[in-house]
Amino acid sequence: MRRLLAVLLILGVVIAAGCIGDQVGLTKEKVLNAINSIERGEYTTNASVVVRAFSDRLNSTMKIEEYIQVNGAFDNRKKLEKGHLNVRVKYLGIETKVNWPYFANGSDVYFNINGKWYSMPLDNELTEFANSSLNVDFIEKLLSNKEIEMKRIKGGYYFKTNITFGEILNATGREFINTLLKNSDIANITTKSGYIEVKIRGDGMPYWIHEYLNVVVSIRDPIKGDTANMYLTINETTELRNINGDVIITTPKGIEEAKPLDDVLG
Repeated sequence: MRRLLAVLLILGVVIAAGCIGDQVGLTKEKVLNAINSIERGEYTTNASVVVRAFSDRLNSTMKIEEYIQVNGAFDNRKKLEKGHLNVRVKYLGIETKVNWPYFANGSDVYFNINGKWYSMPLDNELTEFANSSLNVDFIEKLLSNKEIEMKRIKGGYYFKTNITFGEILNATGREFINTLLKNSDIANITTKSGYIEVKIRGDGMPYWIHEYLNVVVSIRDPIKGDTANMYLTINETTELRNINGDVIITTPKGIEEAKPLDDVLG
């Protein structure tokens, strides 16, 4: 399982590294070595997803807002992660909130709800946000000659480059997105605008990533045969800190008795 923002980090960094030379003091090898040297660390992710679509039943534009904050730590050597996931969803004037501690062991993700641990499948949006392993399996897919402008900033470098939904999907193989796209009612997905921003330390270590996407999803009505558009705006920022610092993660008590959350929710 490869969390989207972790691979977006690699996407942006490798694209940039392929286009910058010694004149800025940063080489592709330095960036790749820095990424591969990441064994443990802490991170904070803030994300928002806003969906807009016209509802025939309500005869008005429907708006769904989702806000996600993740504060976590990871140990790639042991394939362990832990942290807290906060989610707010606003729809039709109703706001729903969850605040769940989570634990991941490389094969499963668990959430603590009211003092009990529950497991969730990996092909799920929430589990992808709670799984931030910095996997570099897709490095070779991301090497390209995309033109970007690298700028020096205090303490390192910065760049911003345009991206599309297709580039993200091809780079990540994200299970949740792949499952969504298998829906036969989805006719097309178009990127209206998208970009990624990355800040890199002088030693080649990325520490700040921001991704933005404005996407139109065309959905086919299986009965009428016509299509309607759904508009998605995605903002996500991740900050890495305490990289290869003193991070200790242990398996929480009660994991062995965890039940599938889907069974509990019905």
